[in-house]
Amino acid sequence: MGPVPVFIVEDSQHMRSALRDLVEVSGPFHVVGTAEGETEATEWLIRHKRGWRLAILDLLLAEGSGFVTDVIRRHCRSLGADAVFHKTESSDLARFVEELSGSPLAS
Repeated sequence: MGPVPVFIVEDSQHMRSALRDLVEVSGPFHVVGTAEGETEATEWLIRHKRGWRLAILDLLLAEGSGFVTDVIRRHCRSLGADAVFHKTESSDLARFVEELSGSPLAS
């Protein structure tokens, strides 16, 4: 089985690059698409319904917004999200990606 296809939605170019680097060095992952805003993300997801297995979404975008409160976390989980992280919890995200890959993060 090949690498896990990952889709990233993040309006900050710097954060998109950092997230791409994080997942691609964490194991069998490959970023197959990115989007800066809600419309672009929705269009990509419609065109690639089966083209991804892991999505990393920024909930507070320049276009389209949300905020990671406990209510939002519960709502995302009820919709099927496996995990919900705040940007400041990047180490938790890194651990989650590492667990998915089944191997420790590269040093």
